[in-house]
Amino acid sequence: MIRDRDGEAYRENVSKFGIPDEYVTRAFSEAALIAASNSGNSKFYLALENDKIIGFAQMVEQQESIAELDRLIVFPEHVVEELEHNYCVKL
Repeated sequence: MIRDRDGEAYRENVSKFGIPDEYVTRAFSEAALIAASNSGNSKFYLALENDKIIGFAQMVEQQESIAELDRLIVFPEHVVEELEHNYCVKL
């Protein structure tokens, strides 16, 4: 979805803010997400609606009690909805 340069997700989250294509390609590649998942420092959370993924977040542990929100993605067609705690599933 983020690779489709003509898509709404790309326009609203990449083009709108002038984020370089090279960064998006590298940061959101399957390999980058798998590496982050395997690092042991990242936790991923999925926002689900009727078993359909509508967004996700990645938290990176910096220190024992400090974490950084590294990615927060809500797919465009769901942005207007309120994402309640019930939507989120920790991976």
